[in-house]
Amino acid sequence: MKQLKVKNCDGVYYICEDKNEKFYAIPMEEMPEGVEQGDIIIISDNGEINKK
Repeated sequence: MKQLKVKNCDGVYYICEDKNEKFYAIPMEEMPEGVEQGDIIIISDNGEINKK
């Protein structure tokens, strides 16, 4: 399981950061509805993404 903070959105990807300051680009269509900058998301071990 991985917890990430949504930093911003460039129109195609959400740019997220983990606690070790590693960045991830997640396609918009894979994110839960209603995710905004500053939200925390959780990625489960099977790849499911949920808003905390």
